[in-house]
Amino acid sequence: MCTPNKIWIYIGKYSKSCERYKAIHAASNIREQDYQNTETEVEIQHVKPTSAQDIVEAFFQALGGGSRAEIAEPPEIDDDDEMEILKEKVTRPTSIRIAHSCTQSAIVRYKGKLPYNA
Repeated sequence: MCTPNKIWIYIGKYSKSCERYKAIHAASNIREQDYQNTETEVEIQHVKPTSAQDIVEAFFQALGGGSRAEIAEPPEIDDDDEMEILKEKVTRPTSIRIAHSCTQSAIVRYKGKLPYNA
């Protein structure tokens, strides 16, 4: 969340390291691109599970209300895990038509399931 003098990053207790990295990287990019011509120094403020209560309260005040107690628990299987499961279940065709020219084509046949990225 961006305010005139701070970029807030809320880091949930169940966040993954890659999610934290992407949030920090995005905040740095926002500061460099959107605040480069401002005269005030823009701070990136992390709100972590171990942050002091006054930082947490300031975050939710800037957000317009709410509290940590109102944040939903994560689902048992998150969408990243669901995508991995889906990738395993995807069945690709076992033959592909490859066009060599406008008038000729070849059919390439594979035994079994094609790799997901094929």
